[in-house]
Amino acid sequence: MPPGVPCPLALWPRVPLPLPLPLPLPLVVRSRSQRRTEADPRSRSPKPTPKPIPESDAEAEPEAEAEADAEADADAEAEADPDAETEAESDRNSHPGSVELPDADLCARTNGMIDRIVLFKLKAEFVAERETIATHAHEVLASLPMVVDVRVGVPADEATLGSWDLSLVVRFADLAAVHVYNGDPTHRALVDDYLIPRVEVRKAWNFSAS
Repeated sequence: MPPGVPCPLALWPRVPLPLPLPLPLPLVVRSRSQRRTEADPRSRSPKPTPKPIPESDAEAEPEAEAEADAEADADAEAEADPDAETEAESDRNSHPGSVELPDADLCARTNGMIDRIVLFKLKAEFVAERETIATHAHEVLASLPMVVDVRVGVPADEATLGSWDLSLVVRFADLAAVHVYNGDPTHRALVDDYLIPRVEVRKAWNFSAS
């Protein structure tokens, strides 16, 4: 175009306008453990907190252990003392109100003569009266109608003398007669009023006699 003539807009060179630069993003630095946590979704769940034990349960545990120990000690004592049940049975037989009559099956199994064997350890102050006590016991027991036979003995050697002072062997027609004997007033007076005040230890057993 000649100089001095304005150039139409259509003939101007098209120069691209500069675009605005993007703003810089903030730089976030993550540790290795953080990256591992973000990669594993299971690790994001919160860990369950332990449930506190109620004070009542915590106090009950020592009590339960103490009761278990007491039962174990009782079982051990029962095994160590095989006569413990016999002693309890003897005490029940010495009180007529607590005596239970045998059932029919027990009587059937022990059909026949019964020997009741009783051992006595006298108190030290009554040992000198051993013969007198034996004679009196024999006289009273022999007079009872349910007693078939009675024998009273004293120690025959030093070994027996160290443990017992008197023995009674009372024979009955059957086991039911033994329980009648235990509640007889004459027998009760002999045991409760005469023998018990003089006796330190007493053991009793019932045997089926042939």
